[in-house]
Amino acid sequence: MKVRTDWFQILDHNPKNLFATLSGAQQHFRAQLDPFLRDYISPLQGFFVSSVRDLKELNQRQVWLARDGILPLLFFFNQFKRPKNLKSKILIREDLLECVPEAWQPHIGSYRIVSVTSSPQPKSVFVYGMNTESLVSVKSCEVAMKDLDKIEISGLEKIYLYLPSRRFSVKESEHEAAKVLLTVLKKTSLQAEIVDWAEVLPTHDWKTCQIVNVQKNTVVADDWLLHTLLTRGASLVSEKMRNSEEFVYFSPFHGCAFNLKPSWKKTRPKEYDNYLREHMSSVEMSSFEWFQIFAGK
Repeated sequence: MKVRTDWFQILDHNPKNLFATLSGAQQHFRAQLDPFLRDYISPLQGFFVSSVRDLKELNQRQVWLARDGILPLLFFFNQFKRPKNLKSKILIREDLLECVPEAWQPHIGSYRIVSVTSSPQPKSVFVYGMNTESLVSVKSCEVAMKDLDKIEISGLEKIYLYLPSRRFSVKESEHEAAKVLLTVLKKTSLQAEIVDWAEVLPTHDWKTCQIVNVQKNTVVADDWLLHTLLTRGASLVSEKMRNSEEFVYFSPFHGCAFNLKPSWKKTRPKEYDNYLREHMSSVEMSSFEWFQIFAGK
């Protein structure tokens, strides 16, 4: 594993006139997904692809970190079918590489957010995700709950649930995914408490807490809340560093493991179109609403 420090020099200055001003639809969209889409400070410049109007804007940096999930990325690649005049590299979440068309592959790298420290015996677990079927499904809950099996529960004192529903926190009976979470957690004989992140953030001992994210990568792949908790010393359950990756620290406790030249498998255009339709049908917004967000209408 190679630890990169030169990224800090890349961010000595702020980009000038970077991207277009957010449209009303985009501002509303961000408000609906608060706090996950908030900006955070890091050595790698994060951005959302829906903000890009001209690929030349991206040439202000050598490397970018795309915070988007699968659906915004698919719209982006559909609008910019070829990376004409693009000189920079865009990192996307490792598990989203299959959405990248062949023409874009030389300009795409992969990344994962990882912990560099972990509590040998965590005292609490923080489980979170947007409480809407588009972002947290019963299936994604069941997959994420496997992380709990990796935690030694003998020393755990409490499990916290943060499951906001649009602009407000929900009670456990209002969504099927929340029901599944609570049912699974009750089997552990641990006390599970629904909380608001702002209430527990200042007072909780995060260095003895592990995080389980039950949110799918449909819309958001890199969220503000995760980085905020990791910066305070919390750790992820399953993400570990690999010797084959490069790494840049975001805080003393976590960072970004990335690969500028990931391995690729070919996908035919028809398969790609089916991929787009499949993911479009998985969200609670019409294609017109998504167009408004992506096109900045």
